[in-house]
Amino acid sequence: MHLQSILTSNCTHTGIKKKLVALSNKKDNRDLQGSIRSIINHFWFSCAACGGSTEQLTQRWTSLLHHVCGEHEWQEDGEKKRCFHAPLSLDDQLRKRWLQPNSQVFKGLQAIVMDKRLLKDLQQLTHFKHTGALEVFHNAMLKYLPKRLHFAYGTMDARTKLTGTKLLQRWQRAGSDCTRNSKIQSFI
Repeated sequence: MHLQSILTSNCTHTGIKKKLVALSNKKDNRDLQGSIRSIINHFWFSCAACGGSTEQLTQRWTSLLHHVCGEHEWQEDGEKKRCFHAPLSLDDQLRKRWLQPNSQVFKGLQAIVMDKRLLKDLQQLTHFKHTGALEVFHNAMLKYLPKRLHFAYGTMDARTKLTGTKLLQRWQRAGSDCTRNSKIQSFI
């Protein structure tokens, strides 16, 4: 039996965010503060869209360094690469605050993005395991199964099923596709 260690993107994104906040709190790096959310979103996108390929994930993640400088097409290893977003209008390009490749803030961001430990951890993030739906389920369970009360097995089973039913109804009303991927359906 082969066991594979898989990190959740949530733990890694928290570490990246802490480093970005610390970097942006330095006096000369305030330009980065408005971009932290976009950088984290790019990390999530990279993990979700890599298709299980470590190479794809690494390329998507490190492409951020070109994008933040306003460079949306570039040459890398003799291949033409480009950002994954739609082409930006001239208006959008002029409104954005691009980083200069030789600035301190860019060098700090580059150190975070190209961190050897992070790049090594990306191998375990290719399967994109997100625990958000499970956390939502556990929070909803607290409504019907408070931890401070004791329930008989039959009552606990019924209340757990009620939680799952209510969540599925909420997701279906919202039009979410979580129900398609959800493991919650398996016990209802």
